[in-house]
Amino acid sequence: MATDDWGGLLIREPSEELRNYAADLQSSILGAGFLHIRLPRSGGKTTWAKIALLWGVVYGHLRYPVLFGASDRLASSTLDDIWELLEFSPAFGEDFPEVAVPVRMLDGKFQRAQTQTVDGERTAIRKTHDTIAFPRVAGSAASGAMISARGAGAAVRGLVRGSTRPDFALLDDIQTREDALSAVTTGKLSDWIQGDVLGLAGARQMAVIMTSTPIVDGDLSSIYSDQARFPAWRTVSHPLVRRWPDAVDDWDTYADMWRDAMRDGDPAHREATRYYEAHRERMDAGASVFDPGAYDGRVELSAIQHAVNLRLRGGEAAFEAEYQLNPPRLATVVKLTAEQVKAACNGAPRGVLPAGT
Repeated sequence: MATDDWGGLLIREPSEELRNYAADLQSSILGAGFLHIRLPRSGGKTTWAKIALLWGVVYGHLRYPVLFGASDRLASSTLDDIWELLEFSPAFGEDFPEVAVPVRMLDGKFQRAQTQTVDGERTAIRKTHDTIAFPRVAGSAASGAMISARGAGAAVRGLVRGSTRPDFALLDDIQTREDALSAVTTGKLSDWIQGDVLGLAGARQMAVIMTSTPIVDGDLSSIYSDQARFPAWRTVSHPLVRRWPDAVDDWDTYADMWRDAMRDGDPAHREATRYYEAHRERMDAGASVFDPGAYDGRVELSAIQHAVNLRLRGGEAAFEAEYQLNPPRLATVVKLTAEQVKAACNGAPRGVLPAGT
């Protein structure tokens, strides 16, 4: 799926795990299965969603994909990013001039699309808050293709372009924290996916990809990773830390120094980082991470240090859920009120057996 940095969408060379993720996206687009990919928070879900949609369209594999975000606004924002790449990316323009040149000739004035032609044929370019219609150009694999964007739970039954139904759906991290904490909302989203989204193509089976990060046990990400519950879905998980370092004692010392730095008003945790730098070879031994390039180079030296900092900053439970994709199981607590106890009483006086006993 690689064409350099995809017009600037990729800010660094993808890691091996990210390449595996991209390969899964590509295989799903070329096939017709239902794929659920779980990634850590800030792991590149939306960036790769944009790349997947563009790759599918510009190479002619997709004619009418639909992107779903957690809200209409987020889905529209992703669509705007794709359009901006078509308009301004030098690398994309060089690789796909048949798409980029007609778009750029509009110079941001969409009324020009009404009369723009290539070889005497109207290009029919369109850009709205929820739609990109690619230019109609003879010989272009993307000629006349369209990407639509909708929010989670949107009314999509009957979503048809002329006689063409959607041929691909991408559910990009569609649950919010509020959704995740509500079993009722999670159930409604699941029903919407299974009924409305999977039925978009009509009698034809289309590929559907869902990307997610779990927030709490029992949320949308969690239930779709249960193949016994959703047997048609295949789940692939990429936790932030694949294997923790062997030097537990050194990292415990680092954690103490990090906490001291926070108490002393040093958010850059300089002493802790100096300790890590001095013992880095030993402290890195055995570690394996999702993306070795994912860390803040201003205050961190490596991705494993970044992971440890995230765990210290956000707490064990949040880190396990949103970065290790392993939300702690929720204990069921039942609290009885006085009213509930009173309602269960039969009303007989104390010391008197009810009739019939």
